[in-house]
Amino acid sequence: MTKNQNHHHDDASSLSLSSGKRFKTFDNGGLAPWSDLDHNVLLLVMMRLGFVDFFAFSRVCKSWRSFAISNRKTFMASIPPMSVCIFMKDNEDDCYYYLKDFEGRKFKPILSHLAERICVGSTCGYLVLFSRKTRNFWLVNPITRHELHFPNFPGDISVGLDRIRTILVFSPSIPGWVFVMLYENIVFYTVGKEKWNHVSSTIPILDLHFFEGKIYTLHTDRSLGELSLNWKQKHETMSPQIKNFLKPDLLRPELVSSNEKLYLIDWISKPEKVLELDFW
Repeated sequence: MTKNQNHHHDDASSLSLSSGKRFKTFDNGGLAPWSDLDHNVLLLVMMRLGFVDFFAFSRVCKSWRSFAISNRKTFMASIPPMSVCIFMKDNEDDCYYYLKDFEGRKFKPILSHLAERICVGSTCGYLVLFSRKTRNFWLVNPITRHELHFPNFPGDISVGLDRIRTILVFSPSIPGWVFVMLYENIVFYTVGKEKWNHVSSTIPILDLHFFEGKIYTLHTDRSLGELSLNWKQKHETMSPQIKNFLKPDLLRPELVSSNEKLYLIDWISKPEKVLELDFW
């Protein structure tokens, strides 16, 4: 070191000591660790990620994981909805499912409770898993891993698993979360009540759908009804049919909703028939 260089070094040391501040030094070539990245910058980076990248982001270090968890709701609200694709095999003993993000990338979550269980649908972000052996339903959120358990289904489901329809709704009249399931008949299970309730209907039910706070039922005669839930009654009775609803001529209708509108779709007809329901 030359005399001039040593002079500059002494000046820098004096400045550091006189200011009363200490500066971090690093052994990795002068680069700060990932955990020291400013949180404002970290938020900008996180909000530009896709769904799959968000989980890779949360595994970089403990600091980033904590940051991702605390801001998960903000991130999830910023991304478009994801699609859930479920394929049932011919023997109905197994199925394949995956999530697809808005960029078209596929993501298969690793979930518990999959042994001897079949995915029969999805509702409110939960995959609906069913076990023929135990007759139990498990609802598993593939993102948060939150689970709901509905044991001892009071019936035999041996064939036609594709006919199962399920919805998870919050009922103000109970009040509480209710798991409603259609397979030949409607039964529902209130979280915390440990009991299945049956719904009686004079006309067989094809489909049910939750829309704008109400549960609508589609019957074999193509009529439309509304279901109200009350766990205190032993047998729930269907509400009267909607009178100003004109029964459509459809082969295999199904209730769907999109953009705050309710539709009937016939998947059999080519091209598919789509009818908007505007009876209210």
